[in-house]
Amino acid sequence: IENNGSGDDFIVNWAVSENINWNEFTLEQKVDDGAWSEVANGITSTNYTITNPSSDVYQFRVKVMIDGTYYTDSWSETKVYAVTGGYDGFANFGGVQYAYARQTPNYDLDFTGDYTFETWIRLENSNSNNDVILDQQNVFGIEITELTSIDYSVKFKSHSTGATLNSGTSGEKLNLNEWTHLAITHSGNTTKLFIDGEIRHENTGSTFNLASSNVALNIGERYNSGYSGRIKADLDQIRISSIARYTSNFTVLKEQIYNVDASTILYLSFQNVHNIRLKDEAHNLSFIVRNESGYVEWNFEPTDEILSDIEFELIKATLNVYPNPVTNNNLQITFSNEVNMDNIEIDLYDLSGRKINIETTQSALNEWNVSFVDTSQGHYLLVVIGDGFIASKKIIIN
Repeated sequence: IENNGSGDDFIVNWAVSENINWNEFTLEQKVDDGAWSEVANGITSTNYTITNPSSDVYQFRVKVMIDGTYYTDSWSETKVYAVTGGYDGFANFGGVQYAYARQTPNYDLDFTGDYTFETWIRLENSNSNNDVILDQQNVFGIEITELTSIDYSVKFKSHSTGATLNSGTSGEKLNLNEWTHLAITHSGNTTKLFIDGEIRHENTGSTFNLASSNVALNIGERYNSGYSGRIKADLDQIRISSIARYTSNFTVLKEQIYNVDASTILYLSFQNVHNIRLKDEAHNLSFIVRNESGYVEWNFEPTDEILSDIEFELIKATLNVYPNPVTNNNLQITFSNEVNMDNIEIDLYDLSGRKINIETTQSALNEWNVSFVDTSQGHYLLVVIGDGFIASKKIIIN
């Protein structure tokens, strides 16, 4: 998809194999939260121009007539486009859909050590107490509790001990139909439940040292001699890690796309459309989507960032650090002069997620110097936060 002229018009392009004897194409679109509808049929070229778009986020798919026949459900992959700004993808579980991943040969679904479970959730109406966000039979569950017509709490439960953490223990309940970031971390004998980056409940005993199991991991329901607890909710940015990523209060950013590191067991960003699989960016788990009616629906909404998706990728691509590996405890950070970089925050983390003390000074336009004080040799993650974006680079300190 490409811009057309100086206005908001854009062109949808597609490619077709030279081995296909095609006659024409039909183009469909889904606008914001609407249903699929036909844009045009009888198209005899491999592009179509959208004029005077009036909405924010569009999805497009195309199918081809071959030798006079349109084959049923022969749609192309789906492409997403934001007219202005950026967009965020998420998956909608409507009470009949769920997904599961079986245990892997590498035993990735073992949570007997340190762990972090986290996701963004926007709970819809018409749920019930104990409906499930994430669950592993006989191991753990993340569930809805204290549900009313306007709000709810979240609980984390160890199935083997029966112990629970509850977000309602400290702080306000969570509002229905609003995005909320949920995280549960465990290290040693310390387990914490965070809501929007704030600790709500903490346990310092051994009751959340989870049991070992070789059963599947389930999203949106539980399995225990049968399926139950299917949730009605939007889910985004599901990440499971083999470390406690958060030890104290932290800042959440809905638009953040996480980096996959050695401690990432699973990461579902939901930016890529797929009907029957959930794409794990960490390439460890294969999630199968099950439905009684229809597929898990991918939806997209505009973000608050002022940057377009192309500009966002430009920023990440033009972040340069030198020298890397770092020598003499100094590092230079630069961006392309095309990028307006106001209100920059620069942070450094080790691979366990601990924030490292650094000193930063701006030396020129789009250029900063970073000094490392008493920093050990090793691998680190440099994170640059601006208005509406996060960019990062892995660095080595010698």
